[in-house]
Amino acid sequence: MVSVCISFAKLRMPRNYRNPGAMDMAGYLASQGIRLTGSSRASSVEVLPGFVGSRIGLLRSRCASQRPGPHQCSSGTANVAR
Repeated sequence: MVSVCISFAKLRMPRNYRNPGAMDMAGYLASQGIRLTGSSRASSVEVLPGFVGSRIGLLRSRCASQRPGPHQCSSGTANVAR
């Protein structure tokens, strides 16, 4: 399930760090339509009620979160291959 969050963030223009041979991050982000990057403290992030996306996506994420993983059985104990 995708949640909507709100937070105050510091916004900056992407930059490169003048590292010879390094990826041109500012150029790459500009080619993807990203003009600003931001950072925020985790303690200032507020998750808003509701969800974003389709109803079928919500149902899929609920089913996936309730299904035990490959290393877990339904009782919550780990399975060990021997």
